[in-house]
Amino acid sequence: MRRGQKAGAQLIFRGTPAYPAAFNNLNDAPPFFWAVGDAALLHGPTLGLVGARDASSLGTRMSRFLATRLGEEGYVICLGLARGACRGNRHRNDCRTGRWG
Repeated sequence: MRRGQKAGAQLIFRGTPAYPAAFNNLNDAPPFFWAVGDAALLHGPTLGLVGARDASSLGTRMSRFLATRLGEEGYVICLGLARGACRGNRHRNDCRTGRWG
């Protein structure tokens, strides 16, 4: 809990207004999750980018390209905490599109 709070994350529980309605359609919807940033964006169109923990140069460039283009189309890009594709691109792309969750 302390680490999440230190990172500026908020804990979002199923059944609360902050929980994305689209998650309720998942067979294995999480009972809770951590969110960093504007969690209200999760109520719009979202996509997740999943890549290798240690992404190659090509993987990093491809995720940057996809995230930028999808963000420009209005999608919020949700990502995990993997090194490489996620961390390496997050700050570059959110400055371009402002649509990272």
